[in-house]
Amino acid sequence: MYSWYDVIISLDSTYKWKDTKSLEVIKHGTNGIGPGKEFNDNRFAVYTQWGSTNCTTSNTLLIYSGYTSVSPSSDKGGGSNYLCLPEKPTYMKKHPSRSSISAQIDGAKYGSTFSKVNSNMQRKVIQCSVCQIEQRTTTLMLPASNECPKDYVVLYTGYLSTQVSLSRTQFICIDNSTVPTILASNTRIQVSELELTIVSECNILPCGKEKYIQNALISCIVCAK
Repeated sequence: MYSWYDVIISLDSTYKWKDTKSLEVIKHGTNGIGPGKEFNDNRFAVYTQWGSTNCTTSNTLLIYSGYTSVSPSSDKGGGSNYLCLPEKPTYMKKHPSRSSISAQIDGAKYGSTFSKVNSNMQRKVIQCSVCQIEQRTTTLMLPASNECPKDYVVLYTGYLSTQVSLSRTQFICIDNSTVPTILASNTRIQVSELELTIVSECNILPCGKEKYIQNALISCIVCAK
């Protein structure tokens, strides 16, 4: 792969670049760019590792950790996506008090089906981390698989999960390698509980050998390229 310097010298010999100062800056290198530095040196991708407070893959940087959060399932409105709220929030100087028309958000916890994976997970807070991986530009969550496509690297594996109560939300891949430690402040409230995902019926999806299995837990994997 060509370096920045190789390309600039090639352009200069062809088009006779007059900006000699800029050419010297690139030639000798500033801000990490110079001889021997390749185009992809500053590439990175950002992703969320649900269910973990750490970025468990090499070449990654933890941007922040926090709590998996979503609008309460009892609300008719609000957001349908999950957010990783930071552990230490900051607020504007002026923030109005709650009103009846305010959208709400709350933390999410592991539901009862997670006890099939680990008996200590139920009713625990689902934590999260936002990570940056170097030398990659694309991330992919692949459901119903624990293998990444060719030329992709594994970020983490887990179980496909979502809410199953009153409202519909997105599916996320929750890390299966982390054991949660924080107990939800109110374990009896069932809003914002995430449950494992299964194939309920083989009406449309093909079932059989090397195909989908009815009532089997759906795995997932998060990959980068």
